Amino acid sequence: MCRSRTTSPGTARGPCPCRPWTRQYTKSEVVQRLQEGGIAAGPVLSAKELFDDPHLQARGFFETCDRPQAGTHAYYGRPMQLSKTPLGTYRPAPCFGEHHAYVFGELLGLSTHEIQTLSAEGILAERPLTPMGE
Repeated sequence: MCRSRTTSPGTARGPCPCRPWTRQYTKSEVVQRLQEGGIAAGPVLSAKELFDDPHLQARGFFETCDRPQAGTHAYYGRPMQLSKTPLGTYRPAPCFGEHHAYVFGELLGLSTHEIQTLSAEGILAERPLTPMGE
């Protein structure tokens, strides 16, 4: 967003005077030129551009995780790297209802029959009750 024009908050701005200059270059060229001029700048990247970014690839930012239901995929990693405290994904996020037996049985002490009753009554579910996005 170009902030070179002074306007009151909430008012429409005129055409950005930076636009003709930025259109001459690629996104990375604009960032490089701004940084060379001492201006803190970084690109706004799409998800695909993030995965293809050479800097993030070189840092090992992406982690792979294997899920039996979905296969092996790359996921965003941690934004920082600590020398004495390595961070990482050690297991995938649980599937819907995957830990019911552990949480309700082992941690809360419910019997298998009590857990089955809760499931039969619709209190516990093994899948979302409505499709995602509805």
